[in-house]
Amino acid sequence: MIYGLKQSLHTWYTKNLKFLTDPGFQDSEHHYNMYIHSIFKLILLVYADDLVITSPNLHHISWIQYLLVTEFEITDLKAAHHIYL
Repeated sequence: MIYGLKQSLHTWYTKNLKFLTDPGFQDSEHHYNMYIHSIFKLILLVYADDLVITSPNLHHISWIQYLLVTEFEITDLKAAHHIYL
């Protein structure tokens, strides 16, 4: 468990970055917490320990959710109706 440590955010960011770059995600030039998979047209936003996944293709969203479940303990909150950045 990494919560409660002064370096926990850095540890979480490093683990996310390693996990996301392996299947082909790249850092966005526009936002430091946005990752883009250009082949599958997936966008993943990271806010603390929350993730927002968007894509025009539901199969691609299922693919990244499967990868996330293999690495992290996650809860799918289904479709977001509003996102405030």
